[in-house]
Amino acid sequence: MRSTVYVVDDDEVVLRAVVRCLEQAGHEVVALPSAEAFLDQYCDGGPGCLVLDLCLAGMSGHALQEAMVEREIRIPILFMSGNAGIQDATKSLRLGAVDFLEKPLDITQLKQRVADAIEADRVSRGRQSRLDEIGHLIEGLSPREREIMYLVVDGLATKNIASRLDISPKTVEVHRSKITKRMKVESVAQLVAMVTEHRLAVEANPGT
Repeated sequence: MRSTVYVVDDDEVVLRAVVRCLEQAGHEVVALPSAEAFLDQYCDGGPGCLVLDLCLAGMSGHALQEAMVEREIRIPILFMSGNAGIQDATKSLRLGAVDFLEKPLDITQLKQRVADAIEADRVSRGRQSRLDEIGHLIEGLSPREREIMYLVVDGLATKNIASRLDISPKTVEVHRSKITKRMKVESVAQLVAMVTEHRLAVEANPGT
C-alpha cells in the first residue's frame, strides 16, 4: 500500500519544496496551507505521517496536535520550524510528535525521517489490527468461557478453577477445549501470550 504524507505549511515556497521532495521519494503527498484544512480533509486511508509547521496562521501546530489527540487521529507528526526553542520541541514530543526538524530542512534527513515515521505507523497499525482481532475473539466467548479463560491465563490449574467456580474439573476441561478453538490457538501457552498482550494494551489505553 502506497503511503500518504500530509504536509501543512502556510509558506507556499516551503510547501512546494517539501511536496516535490517527498513525491520524488515515492510518497502520495497531500499539501495543505493550514491546520484547519488538514482537519477538514484528513482521511485515514492507511499508513502515513504529517509533516507540520509549528508556526501557522490561524490554528497553530501545537493546537492542531491537540485537536488530533481529541479526534483520535494517530498518524505520526514531524514538526518543522525555523525559530522554535527547546520548550517548543519538548512540548511537541511530550504530546506525541515523533520528530522535530529545523528549517532550512536537510532534504536527506527529511526523507529518512518521513520513511521512519511511516514504517512506525505501519507497524503500529499492524499491532492495533491484531489487538482488535483478539478483542473480537474475546467478545465472542460466553461469560463463563471468559471467566475460565482469565483464570487459566492467571495460572490456575484445572482443579483450582473447578473449586473456585464450584464446577467439575471435567466441565473446566470441556470449556478450555472450546476456548482454545474459539480463540484460534493451539495451546495454553499461545492463549496466555495472546490474552496478556491484549490485557496490557487495554491497561495502557483504558479509553480505547
